[in-house]
Amino acid sequence: MGRVDGDDREPRRPRGDQRAGEAQGGRGAHPLGGAPLISAEVRARLLADERDLDAGADDDRAFWRDLAAHTSGPILELGCGGGRLLAVVRAVGANDRALIGVDLDHEALALAAERLPQADLVLADARTWRSAQPLAAGLVIIGGDLLPLIIEEADLVALLTTAAAHLAPDGVVGIDATRIDPDLLVAATAAPEWGNDIERVDGDGAVVRRESRLSPDPEGRRAVALLSVRHRGSGAAPDAATERPPFSVRAWSAEELLTAANAAKLERAEERGGEERLRWLLRSTHE
Repeated sequence: MGRVDGDDREPRRPRGDQRAGEAQGGRGAHPLGGAPLISAEVRARLLADERDLDAGADDDRAFWRDLAAHTSGPILELGCGGGRLLAVVRAVGANDRALIGVDLDHEALALAAERLPQADLVLADARTWRSAQPLAAGLVIIGGDLLPLIIEEADLVALLTTAAAHLAPDGVVGIDATRIDPDLLVAATAAPEWGNDIERVDGDGAVVRRESRLSPDPEGRRAVALLSVRHRGSGAAPDAATERPPFSVRAWSAEELLTAANAAKLERAEERGGEERLRWLLRSTHE
């Protein structure tokens, strides 16, 4: 999952705008300068999150591959994290298209830089970032279950406004996230218990289960809860070392998302998601 503001998994403040190709003298350079540095612990955490998405996001990779195949021009991802989705679209013939990723997590961008040395990676707050160079993206990606990590309406409008500001006239903004029922979210916090929500088989054949627990939002915000996540191997006891600090998630209704999109001068052009996923294609309302 990517970072766009200070309210997601590990609260961070905006660090300003530092574009790899401008700040460090070369397209694809590491956004913090020098060789990418990432600890084994952080790498393991980022890759575990990505494997969870691979296993639990109803094959979101196929969704993004299809959008990449039916669009042209630059591809921009807001909240790109470690570059999982940019790597997916690159693998389906996007090598000749500019790839731009924006994220607040410098460690995740270090992983993205390893995977995508040709990409422009930007250490910035995606709510307020504006490209220093003209950019008209054929595809803007808001995926990787980023949507539930955005808590405030103003932040969602700001993120979508960034997408609209960098969208080509015939381009599309894609959104993909878990569909969360607000009532069920609140009900689950009444009796917080750990439960299995994802089971995956890693490359070494090991079976890993992700367990999660919802607890009430300490600020009492509507449709918001604290989510705790931990991993354990099949048959193993929970390992305290794998438990993450609780982070806020929000259940966005379709009506709320549409209102935010309209405020950003975007309109819903198509909906592809079913009961489990919210998958929308947005287009600009500008003439």
